[in-house]
Amino acid sequence: MKIKLTIGKLLTRTLIAGALIISARAYSNAQGICVPDTMSVAAISGRVVAELEKGETPFSASVTLMKGPNNGPVIATHAVDAEGRFNFDHLKSGKYRIKVSTPHLLDFYLDLILKPSRAVNDEKEIVIKIGADLIKPCGGSSAELRVKKNTDP
Repeated sequence: MKIKLTIGKLLTRTLIAGALIISARAYSNAQGICVPDTMSVAAISGRVVAELEKGETPFSASVTLMKGPNNGPVIATHAVDAEGRFNFDHLKSGKYRIKVSTPHLLDFYLDLILKPSRAVNDEKEIVIKIGADLIKPCGGSSAELRVKKNTDP
């Protein structure tokens, strides 16, 4: 009887420990500093959006540009405009990191390699989707390069 009780307690403790480890892993994916793969770009400009049921909407944020991939010196910080757009001009080729900060959500980091553009107007922009999902890596936030949308009338 005592052996069955001890095995039962051991099994219960093992299951609880396993559940805690899985919960901690999901929490750390969402709460830790998340830096997706480095992106090569011709310009450091783009949009910050929230992906909602009705599609993407501009999202209030500030974007900080730092030199190098390891939180080097801050070059500039800009608030996005009403359409969620940001732009950093007059930069030399090299490695940079941007940090997107939003109220009440995790900061999102993106390492960039700025390469000289052969075209006068580069046709791609960085689109950063801000998420608030504690289960997904990076809290549900992500970044991608997309063809720029023409906003001229």
